[in-house]
Amino acid sequence: MIVWGVVQAAFAFVLFLLMTGGLKSLQIASITAAGPFSVIMVLACFCLWRTLAKEFPEGSVVK
Repeated sequence: MIVWGVVQAAFAFVLFLLMTGGLKSLQIASITAAGPFSVIMVLACFCLWRTLAKEFPEGSVVK
């Protein structure tokens, strides 16, 4: 039920942006929402790299 409400709110927000400001405002909203997500993804990649480096030190991979 919560997911359905979030989906409807997002759809209404997109329609509102398209009707009032056009495509440019929708693009700005997309970039603004993607900023924090990209930071989280970079941190997740860094943590994965560190963990794999600890788990498999150089030269320890069995062929």
